[in-house]
Amino acid sequence: MKTIFLPIFLGHQARNILQTNIFNSLKNDKEIRIVIFTKPVKVDLYKKKYGADNVFIEGVDFKKASKFESILQKLYIIGTDVETVKRRQLKDLYTTRNYIAYLIQRLTTKTIGNIKILQRFLRYLDYLFVYDDVLEIFFRKYNPSLVFCPHVLAKFDIHFLKTSKRLGVKNIAMVNSWDSLTSRGLIRVFPDYLIVHNEVIKDEAISLNGYPEENISIVGMPHFDYYVNDQRSSRADFYNKVKIPLNKEIILFCPAGSRMNDTEWQVIKMLDDAIKVGKINFPAHILVRQPPNADMIMGDLKESENITFDRASLRFDTGDPNDWEWTREDMIHLADSLYHSRIVLNYASTMTIDAIALDKPLINIVFDGWEKKEKKDSFSWFYHNRTHYKKAFATGGIRDVHSIDELVSAMNSYFLKPSIDADGRSRLVAQQCWKLDGKGGKRVSDLMRGLIQ
Repeated sequence: MKTIFLPIFLGHQARNILQTNIFNSLKNDKEIRIVIFTKPVKVDLYKKKYGADNVFIEGVDFKKASKFESILQKLYIIGTDVETVKRRQLKDLYTTRNYIAYLIQRLTTKTIGNIKILQRFLRYLDYLFVYDDVLEIFFRKYNPSLVFCPHVLAKFDIHFLKTSKRLGVKNIAMVNSWDSLTSRGLIRVFPDYLIVHNEVIKDEAISLNGYPEENISIVGMPHFDYYVNDQRSSRADFYNKVKIPLNKEIILFCPAGSRMNDTEWQVIKMLDDAIKVGKINFPAHILVRQPPNADMIMGDLKESENITFDRASLRFDTGDPNDWEWTREDMIHLADSLYHSRIVLNYASTMTIDAIALDKPLINIVFDGWEKKEKKDSFSWFYHNRTHYKKAFATGGIRDVHSIDELVSAMNSYFLKPSIDADGRSRLVAQQCWKLDGKGGKRVSDLMRGLIQ
């Protein structure tokens, strides 16, 4: 029997791996033993949900990062020479007016971002001087054949990659999201093999990090297999579940949440007013899907005849917004919410890709409610100019709106003719999803089987 180590410390890792065919396929193979590592607070839940004769759950705590590691991590983050990093530095400049600090940061970005030997030197220092041996006892206990890290940049996964390299255990890691390599810094530890969703991320791994092309595998998006393989609920059943009248058309509003944006509630109020006075030319109902990690700021917004709030996630009271969990039912509910929506409204989050995977007209909101914010305070100025989003926007599959009037006009146009921008949405699916064929999870599990033969 071969053993695979699987660190799952973040909510989206559990969704992307444990709620997909990656985990199910490996679990059903009785020649494979899986050891899932997670935070101690989640151990009992994971034993109940995922435990089996060949699936073991272990809880792990790691040491707090040293000052040296914190310095290295800051250099990794600013060492990616992309627009996202520049916007972050400009935001600091607009806040502090410290031009010297800004120039130093830009020089550091340009230097590290474009001199690969410096990147390799940082990784060498990281490997030599930053190490926590807490995992070695588990490596001796289970003698793994492979370590699979679902988030190559996550601090927890980095511990597993470092330990596996020191002990000579084969490892493979995944880039977990479309913005990871342009928003979260350089890859700290090169895994033996790297899994990516698409050609865009593959190119970023090579061009920004110098990762060897021959060790990269493109698999698509395994957590999108639900959109292809599962049968959707009927319109009547779904509308009854969310308590929306059947004669209404659902506008799915996907907030970024309180950690990122404080004016989303204003946009919803403006939409509610537009529905009441007849500016929206169809019977619209706004279904607000709260993000799993942090509800939106509500202001004085309340449910009404035109607004329904929806949230599907279990949150742990740990102070870490990443400590949330979804069930299979939550995954199905998300797919149903998108499927039964007429239009999706979004703030440049990954829900952009979810919506176009089901060919839904997609509108991204690029204004801060009724407020006029300075650049340093504007969610729209920063998030809609990030590197990954600009690549997606260039496909023509996303409609950006900069005022409530533009938003209402776009909604009315899409209602009358949903096929508007359909070609752009197809290009965006090809760019971000690679193959939307329901086999992403199988491709990942097959890769791992091949590595442990």
